[in-house]
Amino acid sequence: MSLVLSWDAHALTPKQFELLRFLQNHSIPIVAVQETFLTANRRFSLPNYKIYRTDRQNARGGTAILVHKGTKHTALSLPDLISAEATAVQIEIDNKTITIVSIYSAPLTLDPRDISTIIDRFHRVIVVGDFNAKHVNWNCRNSNAAGNKLQNWLDRRPDVDVLPPPEPTHFPPVGEPEILDMALLRNANFHIEIANVTYLNSDHEPIIQALRGQPARLPAPPRLNYNSADCTAVRAIFN
Repeated sequence: MSLVLSWDAHALTPKQFELLRFLQNHSIPIVAVQETFLTANRRFSLPNYKIYRTDRQNARGGTAILVHKGTKHTALSLPDLISAEATAVQIEIDNKTITIVSIYSAPLTLDPRDISTIIDRFHRVIVVGDFNAKHVNWNCRNSNAAGNKLQNWLDRRPDVDVLPPPEPTHFPPVGEPEILDMALLRNANFHIEIANVTYLNSDHEPIIQALRGQPARLPAPPRLNYNSADCTAVRAIFN
């Protein structure tokens, strides 16, 4: 089973150690993050994870993908988008390549052309994140303008499936909780389950996708066998 966590962190840096504990406790190899609030001059790292970032200059928004260093992967570049921010990596599951994209679309800005740009660039892809799009077709109480745009786009794209979590993900200080975080799938011919995660501190609950199959891993680095070392030869070097 391959786990992909998606989380709108609403500022990643102050939640660094909270996220690290969660990942260590649950052995999650891939994390898609939205609203990182990172800028080019702000460093961020997690032990045993590589991070790929798409930053904003104004320290808002932003996306990232964290990949465990033992997971075989390739960082991918994306063209400039109209309104959304996105970060992409490619992994292998059961010898099939699949692209994982972390996406953030700010409220009232979603442009389906951005989704087309991403989806059509890759054969097998999961686009996951905060779309800020509400629609009754993915279990929201009502629909907003962004949701109507996205649903109209989906009506013209039978090759793309929407996978919402079963419960609301966004808990605003005023108003009712809604589903804003979800996944769009194209040719992702794996058995995929999605669930809410009631951990991590943000106004968004994380969602986790479980893909049936094992991700390809990098070979373990060679380890020195000190028992077979020629100590006499080593001492001679230093004498």
